[in-house]
Amino acid sequence: MTTPQEILQLYRHIIRAAKRFPSIKRDKIVNDIRLEFRENRSLSDAGEIKEKVKVAIRSLDQLVAYTSRDTKSAEWSVNLKGSCD
Repeated sequence: MTTPQEILQLYRHIIRAAKRFPSIKRDKIVNDIRLEFRENRSLSDAGEIKEKVKVAIRSLDQLVAYTSRDTKSAEWSVNLKGSCD
C-alpha cells in the first residue's frame, strides 16, 4: 500500500515536472493537478487509491519525458514503442 508520505512525494514530483512543461497552458495544467489531488485526498478505498497512484505515476513519466529533453538542442525526436526505424 502507498503511504501518505509517498503520495505527497509523488505530488511534489508531478508539480515540479508540470512547472517545467513546455506549454502555454502550463499554469492550467499545474492547477488541474493540484485540484485533482485535493479532490482525492479523502479517498479511503485502497483499490481506488492504488488506481489513482498508477495514473499519477504514468502522468509523471510522461511529463518527465517532455521536460527532461535537452532544451538547448533544436533537434529532438519522440520514438513510439513498437515503431520501426
